[in-house]
Amino acid sequence: MWVSIEAARGFSYSGAHQAAMRQSKGWLAPTGLPTYVLWWREGPEPPEWEEAVARYERLVADGPTAEAFSFAHPFGPDRAKLAR
Repeated sequence: MWVSIEAARGFSYSGAHQAAMRQSKGWLAPTGLPTYVLWWREGPEPPEWEEAVARYERLVADGPTAEAFSFAHPFGPDRAKLAR
C-alpha cells in the first residue's frame, strides 16, 4: 500500500518490479482487460481479497471512477479526477 499515486507509480515503473513487468509480456496473453486497479483506503490494513476483486470488477464494468481507477485515469483521495 502506498500513500500517494506518485509513490505507487514509482514502485510500479522502476527497479525489480519494472523488470518483471517487461518480462510479463512473454508470460501473459493480452486480454484487453485492465491488469490492475487502484483505489484509496483509510488506515494501514491491506484490503481483503473480496474488496480487491469487487474494485477490479467495478473498473471493468464502469471504467475509471473514484472507487476504482488506474494510473492513466487517476482520482484523488477527495474523489476528484486528477490530471495525469
